[in-house]
Amino acid sequence: MKPIATYGIARSGAYVRVAQVTLASGPAVQVQWREGVVRHKRAFPATTQGRAHAKAFAQGTHQRLSAAPGSDAPRITLEQLFERYVLACEASWRPKTRINEINRWRYFVQALGPNTFAHLVTPDTLDELRRKLIKNGGSRGQPIAPNQVHAIISNVCRVWRLATARRWIESNPLAGYRIPRSKEDRPMDVDEFHPDEAAALMRKLPAGDSRFWRAHVACRIAGTQGPRVNALLLSHDADWDLEARVVRWRAETDKLGRERFQPLTRDAVAAVRIARIWRQRIGYTGKYLLPATKAARRAEDLPWTYQALQQLLHRACKRAGVQVKKFRALHGFRRMAATNVIEATGGDVKAAGDWIGDNDLRVLLRSYAKKRPEKMVRVANLIQMPTEGAASATPERHSTPAGRP
Repeated sequence: MKPIATYGIARSGAYVRVAQVTLASGPAVQVQWREGVVRHKRAFPATTQGRAHAKAFAQGTHQRLSAAPGSDAPRITLEQLFERYVLACEASWRPKTRINEINRWRYFVQALGPNTFAHLVTPDTLDELRRKLIKNGGSRGQPIAPNQVHAIISNVCRVWRLATARRWIESNPLAGYRIPRSKEDRPMDVDEFHPDEAAALMRKLPAGDSRFWRAHVACRIAGTQGPRVNALLLSHDADWDLEARVVRWRAETDKLGRERFQPLTRDAVAAVRIARIWRQRIGYTGKYLLPATKAARRAEDLPWTYQALQQLLHRACKRAGVQVKKFRALHGFRRMAATNVIEATGGDVKAAGDWIGDNDLRVLLRSYAKKRPEKMVRVANLIQMPTEGAASATPERHSTPAGRP
């Protein structure tokens, strides 16, 4: 491909390129541009007149794409728009909320380009983005769960609502946009770690090994206390009071933004003691219960990362013969803890929610009230079809009375 001419700024949404290419039919002059996330091409003959027609078409396409919807309407790029959005909202965001907002927006801006004009985004753009994310995943091809795709698109709609209210853009073409859902787009139901699987994993994560003690502590706490991974990895050593047998989950690391105190189980007490012994061995005096693996990161007082935890869990699953399931990771231990509480309390879902810090009963019933195989077997043994009269449905369980034929 040999460039001939360009119009506009690269990755601006109004960028058009003219190039000489070789097609199956022979040499040609091709105009290339993009509208939203859809790429377009149009070929012209590889002649002097064909090049002139291609340039004229490219220039007209550039003018059409770069024209604002109204004569006096301001033009703002996606990068500028999000900078204003963050400035307006970050004072009310928790640290985790800020990370989520930025990460979700990144998927959107990677697909369209930071210099794309905001007025070029339409509902069709979001439809195409949703199709692309579900089919191809992120920029590295990693899978994205359908509920996360919906969260990315919902984030874009929130930005447009604020931009319209603040008059950063003239109109909101995304107002009233609804994400079409199919049966395949249901929220992903992440499995728990069955107690037998958890026991097998813990045997592969010995507390006395310098490579595995962090994972041992994290899994042992998550399997009994049931915290979210972000709250656990960012918990401070001072949050764990072994004398009072209570842990403080801080509001700034809690998904719901609430501070709460939770009694400690015996396993959690043992896990914290193991962590403190290792903190002394490696000479760490910082604030985190689970410090970073590398000494340079510990010197900056940084916590252990989710990526390191997930990597060790995957390796432990393979060594223990436990199936590696997408998106399960440490959250599988949280779900195991909730299910254990439900079974221990005779089916009290509210108690399980109070224990793990989740008050949405719909989510608890759908995601945490797990049906374990052995429980289903017990249920199956109790179910039988009624028979005529008072006779038993299983004759072999009833012996014939003595003296009768």
